[in-house]
Amino acid sequence: MKLVVDTARVTAPATIENLGPTLNALALALNMTDTVKAKAITGPSVVRQVSRGASVRPAILRLVGDDAADHPTVRALHYVLDEVGSPQFGVELAYEAGIPRHVGLGSREAQVVIGFLLARAMLGEPDTLNWRVLARFASHFKLSPPRVAASLFGGLVLVLPEPGADEFGPLLTPPLRFTTAPQVEPTVFVPDFTITQSADQMMPQAVQFRRNVRNASRAAALIPTLTGVNMDVLGEDVWRDYLMSATADDIYQVHREPLSPASIQLVTWLRSYGLPAVLSGNGPAVVSLLPAPEEITDAARRSGWAIYNPGVLSTSVLSGSSAPTKW
Repeated sequence: MKLVVDTARVTAPATIENLGPTLNALALALNMTDTVKAKAITGPSVVRQVSRGASVRPAILRLVGDDAADHPTVRALHYVLDEVGSPQFGVELAYEAGIPRHVGLGSREAQVVIGFLLARAMLGEPDTLNWRVLARFASHFKLSPPRVAASLFGGLVLVLPEPGADEFGPLLTPPLRFTTAPQVEPTVFVPDFTITQSADQMMPQAVQFRRNVRNASRAAALIPTLTGVNMDVLGEDVWRDYLMSATADDIYQVHREPLSPASIQLVTWLRSYGLPAVLSGNGPAVVSLLPAPEEITDAARRSGWAIYNPGVLSTSVLSGSSAPTKW
């Protein structure tokens, strides 16, 4: 393969993972995105990043040479070029960052997916660099499979790993993709701090049988509830009760509390007002899957939380976002 077009513009979304009672299986794409314009150059790579939103830091970033080459998007692009046997080239990236970093909203997955999509566009190989190939590449970067799938396909996705694969392993089958009910309009709460410590060591080695049963029942109810199955029969009030029950968790979130007590306190507080709030991934971001009333968001802002109402991204970045662009 070789370079076909020397410019491209691509985008990738933020993602919410786990959604309460699941682990490494479900993710939801948000209409909160990073967008990049790229230009192939003969010299060392350059990254010029400008941020959208006060919670996306740093506000302005410029990287050149080795520093630019270490940017996740540039690394991902160069990895694909190596894997497909294409000559390497430098890139100049105009990077517009709209996803808050290191808060559990999938910013790293988005940055790497953008690198994959740039390679796909600039090499002109959308069929060869299909979702299955990109998912295999993602496992090299130790990324969350459900987040990668949600970044690529949009909407709500359920993934199954290959037998014997670890949590970062490539996908066995195409992700199952679902359209959420129109009432699902997430409110995202982002704190003014980040978490860099892994939550893996916080997870219990064994879980009480009854707690496992409760979480399994909730996980089974989560997809039909989020997609609004039988809402016309149940009525919206009963559906909201189901959503509250389906997003409850007895296992995972409580063990993440030492990493971010303020996040778990916010989840508990929001749920006391009837909002189906969950920790996004390892946090510290918190998401209510239904719109939070103004009095709730105002109180959270006073406590230092930034509020976003991005909506669900239901379209796939694999269709139409990688067209050549004027620089």
